[in-house]
Amino acid sequence: MPNEHDGIRKAQIHRKKAIQKDPNFVTAHMALAGTYFNLGELRRLAPRDAFEPAKQSVHRALELDENKCDAHVLLGLLNWRYDWEWQTAEKEFS
Repeated sequence: MPNEHDGIRKAQIHRKKAIQKDPNFVTAHMALAGTYFNLGELRRLAPRDAFEPAKQSVHRALELDENKCDAHVLLGLLNWRYDWEWQTAEKEFS
């Protein structure tokens, strides 16, 4: 019987395919970062295996569009929840 995590993994596969087709697709990078973040928060992946790829994807999104608000929010969450860099997180949230 499928569960919610199967859906997240399926979404992850589709988002990676979208990035392969268009490496400059900011929304796909953000969606992939969100997928990894959710897998880490749900403890379906070890923090290192979830949050590091999430950070890579969100940084790529910010390279493509530095004004992407949801990228700054997610980066703030990653700095807060994973890196414990509260001052850096606060800057991202501002």
